Amino acid sequence: MADFSDISNWRQEFYEFNERDDEETKEFYNKFNGTVEPLIPVSQVLEFMEVLFQHDELREAVEKRWEWNKVLIAHGNELPDMSDCPDDAFQTLEDFFYYFCWKSNYDAVAAAFETAGIHTLYRILDGEYSNIKSPEVRSHILSKYRNFVSE
Repeated sequence: MADFSDISNWRQEFYEFNERDDEETKEFYNKFNGTVEPLIPVSQVLEFMEVLFQHDELREAVEKRWEWNKVLIAHGNELPDMSDCPDDAFQTLEDFFYYFCWKSNYDAVAAAFETAGIHTLYRILDGEYSNIKSPEVRSHILSKYRNFVSE
C-alpha cells in the first residue's frame, strides 16, 4: 500500500506524471479500459474511501459533490442552474482517483471503485452508516457493486 499520510504535493506530482512521455505513464493509461476483470477487491475500495476522508481537501470535494447530487435529485428531470456545479470538486476527485491508482499500483479500470467509494461515502455523510470500517459498509459495497467488487 502506498503512503497517503502526506499528500500535500499530490497535484504537482500527478501533473508531472501526466506530462512525462515515458513507458510508466503510457503503461498506466493503457491499462484503463471499459472492462472490470478481475473483480476489484473490496479492500481497495475501502482504502480509497479512507484516504478521501483523511484529508480535508478531498473530504470537502466529496461533500461538495454530494451537495450537488442532492440538488440534481431535487430537480428531477429539470436541470438546475449549472453555474452552481462544483466543477473543482469533480476535477479534484477525478485527478486524485488516478493519482491514487498510480501510487498504489492499481489499475484504473473503468473508474469502478471510484464510483463505489464516493457513492458509499455519500451514505456515510448522510448518517446511514457510522463509519468506513463498519461491517455494514463492507456489506453494502459487496452487495450494491457486486458486478465489479469482490471479497
